[in-house]
Amino acid sequence: MSRARQNVRRAVGESQVKRVRLALVGLGNVGRRFLRLLLESDDTLKEKYGLAFSLRVVVDSSGVAVSDDGFDLARLLKHKECGLKLCQLPEFCEGLTLTGALDRVACDRLTIIGEPLGLKELAERYQSYQVHPRSS
Repeated sequence: MSRARQNVRRAVGESQVKRVRLALVGLGNVGRRFLRLLLESDDTLKEKYGLAFSLRVVVDSSGVAVSDDGFDLARLLKHKECGLKLCQLPEFCEGLTLTGALDRVACDRLTIIGEPLGLKELAERYQSYQVHPRSS
């Protein structure tokens, strides 16, 4: 790691990084690219934008999968790139709808994939999509 990156990492600090819990609808070509972008850009998103994303809910044509602690993005991406469906994951919830998942798992943002995203667009979309928190 370069000295500049180390300095930025120290300057931002973990306490200043905003944790963003995501729900992602769509894991086709664009959705998988979105996962790759999150994986490849994790450090940049933290350092440049102060954001750390955690994918909690995912939806594909087979249904909904939920992870309270956040999915392992590399494992999820590999699973989908092998042509497998969410219903073949242990996190799959038979009969659960997106609405039900959002009621069950705390998410800050809902991302509906329909176009390729760059880093800037990802950060802008973070600002524009909000899931209204459930009342306590």
